[in-house]
Amino acid sequence: MLLALLVGIVFGFFGAMPLAGPVALVVFSRGMEGRFRAGMFTALGASAAEFLYALLAFWGFATFLARIAWVLPASKAAAAIVLTFLGIAFIRRKADEAVEARPEGRRRHALALGFLLTALNPTLIATWSAATTTLYSTELVEFDPNHAWPFAAGVFGGDMLWYWLMLVLTRRNRSKVRPRALALLLQAMGLGLLALAAWFAVAFIRMLAA
Repeated sequence: MLLALLVGIVFGFFGAMPLAGPVALVVFSRGMEGRFRAGMFTALGASAAEFLYALLAFWGFATFLARIAWVLPASKAAAAIVLTFLGIAFIRRKADEAVEARPEGRRRHALALGFLLTALNPTLIATWSAATTTLYSTELVEFDPNHAWPFAAGVFGGDMLWYWLMLVLTRRNRSKVRPRALALLLQAMGLGLLALAAWFAVAFIRMLAA
């Protein structure tokens, strides 16, 4: 069980590293805005959803979930809507708004945002199915049902460790970025989120057409 926990930490830590994902963009932007508590609660919500995906994948339910006809189209449509609103909010950020101290906001809102951004990401079903299949082939961890919980808990811990490190780094370097450059950076992130929204929307339309 300890090995399953440690492997889960490694999977969660390195799996959270890519900065192109919506959760990473939001957590990074919260750090650049000085909203570190909001960033941590967003990460907490995202890690909770990742915990559930890892748990389902370990049990083999992720493959079953992917076979339900309405799950993938619905998640793609919902993700496109959420990312569109979030991207627009980023793009509308002005230079003076980017550097001024902003209220942290409600914890449950940040928590819900992180959870939704991860839970509504349909690619994670395939990602965690592939990850657990690879893990199974290595025979490193015995796929006993009792090992699913420590593995998923390790994924949660690895996720949170990476997001915490990201926020610490942004806290230390935020003051070095000029207001205009910070605003442009946040707006670029907004464009990235809109691009992701468009990708999910196109995928949704293609699934309907098929």
